[in-house]
Amino acid sequence: MELQSRETLSYIGRLEAVIAELQLQTQMRMEIEAKLTRIQTLHDTMAHNFPDGVIGVLNREMRYVLVDGKELADMDLTTMSMTGKNTFPNQPPRLPEETLKQLKKAFEGASVNCEVSINDKIYEVTAVPLNDAENTI
Repeated sequence: MELQSRETLSYIGRLEAVIAELQLQTQMRMEIEAKLTRIQTLHDTMAHNFPDGVIGVLNREMRYVLVDGKELADMDLTTMSMTGKNTFPNQPPRLPEETLKQLKKAFEGASVNCEVSINDKIYEVTAVPLNDAENTI
């Protein structure tokens, strides 16, 4: 009987250690998530309030993954209306084919600058490669 009790106590001790580790990992995950939420909120606020321009992130299919900024309203556009949309020349804001060619160079690792005219305004566009966690553009 005493042997079984020692085994049970040992098993309970191991379970308690696993539970303590899981609680620690859960707490750490919650802290990281809270930090990421704060960073995302700051990022969204910064992009939304970007003056006299637009911040946009395009994927390889030339669709807006992120787009925001004060100038969107002057273009009669919204973040929601642009996110997920293509940047083809026949869709507002209409970007010339040459501008799209320049933007695509960022996916090859180049930083490029060009100008684009939208609603009788000329904007300077800067495109830079953005790397993911695996350092892939």
